[in-house]
Amino acid sequence: MQANRPIFLQFNRFLVSGTVNTALSYAVYLVLLRVTSYELAYIISYILGLGFGYYLNSRWVFFKSSTKLKIALYPIAYLPQLIIGTLLLRLISEGLGVPPSLSAIFVIILSVPINFLAVRWVMHQNYTPQMLWHKLQANAGKLTQPKIIFLWLISSATIALFLGYHPKLEITLRSAGGQMQLTQIQPFTHSTESTTQQVLSGSRTVVFYPSNTLARSLVLDTSSFTGSVELQKVDFLSFGLRAHVKSASIYRETDQTGGQSIIRIKIPLIVTIFGMISWLFAGLFLFVTLKLWPRRLDGHDRVTGWAVAWVVFCFSVFVYQVVWSSAWLPLLDDWRYYSDGGFSLINERFDWMLISGNDTYFLTGQVFDWILLKTFNGNFLSVRIFGLVALAGFLSFAIALLLHFSRNFTAVALIFLSFCISSSGYWGYTGIAYHQMLPVLFFTWSLWYLTRISNPKSSTPAQLVVFSSLALAAGLSYISGPTLFISLGIASLVIKALQWFQARSEIVKNNQDGNHWGPALLTLSLVGLTTMLIQLGIVISRQGSLLEHSHASTTVLPTEARFWWFLAGLYGRVSGQPGTSVWLDLLILIMFLASLTFLACIALRRRLNAHQNQTLLIALACGLGGILYACMVSAGRSGLTAKDATSWAQIAVYAKGRFHYWWLAALLPIFFALTLEFVKINAAWQRWLAISLILILVFFKFDQVTHDDPQKFKAAKQRESAGVDCVRTRWMEAQHDKSKRYDCPQFYPSTLNGFIRPIITRNLQPATDLFQYRIKPSNENQSN
Repeated sequence: MQANRPIFLQFNRFLVSGTVNTALSYAVYLVLLRVTSYELAYIISYILGLGFGYYLNSRWVFFKSSTKLKIALYPIAYLPQLIIGTLLLRLISEGLGVPPSLSAIFVIILSVPINFLAVRWVMHQNYTPQMLWHKLQANAGKLTQPKIIFLWLISSATIALFLGYHPKLEITLRSAGGQMQLTQIQPFTHSTESTTQQVLSGSRTVVFYPSNTLARSLVLDTSSFTGSVELQKVDFLSFGLRAHVKSASIYRETDQTGGQSIIRIKIPLIVTIFGMISWLFAGLFLFVTLKLWPRRLDGHDRVTGWAVAWVVFCFSVFVYQVVWSSAWLPLLDDWRYYSDGGFSLINERFDWMLISGNDTYFLTGQVFDWILLKTFNGNFLSVRIFGLVALAGFLSFAIALLLHFSRNFTAVALIFLSFCISSSGYWGYTGIAYHQMLPVLFFTWSLWYLTRISNPKSSTPAQLVVFSSLALAAGLSYISGPTLFISLGIASLVIKALQWFQARSEIVKNNQDGNHWGPALLTLSLVGLTTMLIQLGIVISRQGSLLEHSHASTTVLPTEARFWWFLAGLYGRVSGQPGTSVWLDLLILIMFLASLTFLACIALRRRLNAHQNQTLLIALACGLGGILYACMVSAGRSGLTAKDATSWAQIAVYAKGRFHYWWLAALLPIFFALTLEFVKINAAWQRWLAISLILILVFFKFDQVTHDDPQKFKAAKQRESAGVDCVRTRWMEAQHDKSKRYDCPQFYPSTLNGFIRPIITRNLQPATDLFQYRIKPSNENQSN
């Protein structure tokens, strides 16, 4: 009886036990705060509280017997809260300026509801390990659920990151500066791999990432240094653990002049062992995947399940390339966040909340970026990784929509969808470009949420609030965001108008999506119109009429031929190949326009059930949203081409060089797949056509993954390296001439002077990477 006591009584007892446990944990935290950092103190005190908390919760709060499964699940259930709590602690301490001793109290209060639900769930788990495995196997195969697809995407991407992980080598030294070369000898082939880095004068911490932890030693060449080199400390960092290299493992060799130019470093055994962990994780994940991955999806053929696996694989490879092969530091417009101007996210002002740039107002993405930069001390890599997480969210909803509405060419559409996972999109150079994909994420999220409405009573006020929030977030993400929800409203009106025009009263009566989705569609459309007015008001007040000019060129209207040539180039770029011919561009555009016309005829002439009406509505919304966005881009960017350009190929090539094609690559697979649901094709012909298209698309995508993407990410990395060398060269020149400017076009078209000073004075991560010093407490003065 006590085990089934009311939840409010359990919660009261949980508060009492939590108070006792929290007091103990907080006391430990305060003691540790005197000898270590606040992050480490919080983590240690948290772990110590877990053991005492489990005893109280199992014996006194929930009156549940202890089992091995509960003991194993208890810390796992707390892991998400630990991560969230640590991030909140950093955000409150560094973003809001609250002292660490008080920040922990706020984090504890905010985490109480999460803790209670997590512990209550653990205490009610009475599964045996075999039962738990079968439940996991059943849930892992539900690929029609976005949350399951998202977990597959994130877990596979995490394993890919593990495979690319290299230990961090920190070399602290004092010298007059010069070029340092790190050489590692491969253990089996005895071939060498070298990396060169410019070292500034003074006391610096130089960072390398040795690519092969199986190598037993590393060689540092400092022969280009002027004067002596004082080696102070050498450390390896692997998975957050620091391994100090003892002086006995460091060997110095002298050159002919008697200087110590060659330094050999023996890699600690623990670093080599940790280097094997990633491969163990990868092997375990592969084994679990083969066991849990569904062999066949309900209502789909066998190929569809493997097409989903193909998208997961492409995303994992893409994440690996973005993180380990591309730039980490800001590039081009990314640097605006580090200024003291209106776009700054690092100062204490909030001017960025009402500012626009590049023809748009992008508040939603800036909110995310502000949280990330404040939480991770200005580390821009966090912004790039969040962009990948947002991409995984979009893929989850897009895949779920295809599996829900498509039956005939679902596998083809999924392979086609993988073309939006490309370095030519928003993840090639400028990190904040991911803002332009956020509207598509919130749009597909809204479409999936619409499918959850099954009857008129399902559309509750709470759901309308969710729809309003999604549409508002999309509309404030980018100026193109509202067009998707406006397109959804237009599509709904077009379908109703065509059906009313034919006076099909019985069809209107049976058109269940109109009754069920009506309030939600009206809410999404009205919020879309409202956010479009907000976008236009803010942008026009800052830069003038968009009908006359964009931020970069004059506006080109549809009365000019280059508008249409640019538009066709955008559609041709969706094929995944930037060098497609004008005839293929024209063919794809004609196919799209013909499909729109076909869908209009379907609405006009065919009797449709509720599911078919929903399919038709979503197909039209995706098609209209894509064409409206492409027209906006053509009007605002085709003016960048030369006015005397008379060749279709000249303008189309420029259009294909823009990353704006991504919207079409994301929406057209859904549009074409849902359109083909209304086409009657012989089963045999359908099978051979699907197989042919899959083979062609896989071939082109494989070439993109193995050739195009690595080259572009390598170019971004080289651009970053050139920018770092440029900044360090300008710094050395500034030691003799204070008037020297940080003019490094690899990083930013104009001077970097307005960005360098803020990151140094605030001890931000980019300053550490550029100037090779550790992040110091804010009360210490930087020598730079």
